[in-house]
Amino acid sequence: MRTGDAIPTLPPDGFVRQFFEPSIHEAVTLYPGPAAMTPQSLRWGIHRVEDVVRHIRFPIPPLRNLHYEFLFLKTGRGGRTDGLNRYEVGPGTVYLSAPGQIVSSEFCSADATGFYCFFYGDVVLTSLQNGRFLDELPFFQPAAVPLVTVSERLL
Repeated sequence: MRTGDAIPTLPPDGFVRQFFEPSIHEAVTLYPGPAAMTPQSLRWGIHRVEDVVRHIRFPIPPLRNLHYEFLFLKTGRGGRTDGLNRYEVGPGTVYLSAPGQIVSSEFCSADATGFYCFFYGDVVLTSLQNGRFLDELPFFQPAAVPLVTVSERLL
């Protein structure tokens, strides 16, 4: 990315078109093409890292999230940036990101297992009285470290 270039925003279908290997049939099954995506499938998703990571072209340059996301790795490693900070996500670590954050992904190791989840706030907030609930969580605060370590006994 050149200095002065705008940082793009990508919805899930745009991300799939830009960063997934186009010739891999399994990727189409995991993330159906835009014509097969329903409005609900674009609002949230939970995917096994081990099923998806081998189909993604890394590195993923900076882009602005339109959704909440978390990445939990049970095994393996990944390199992520959040704003100007670089984080290594490893076993037992959850990486969290809120809408509007500028993020990028340097790599995810081939032995990575875990879960990646994305969702738009309205998917969760429509059933809650507090419409700012997600924004008030400490790990979604702009200055917060976006990593949470999970106890080994939960792995």
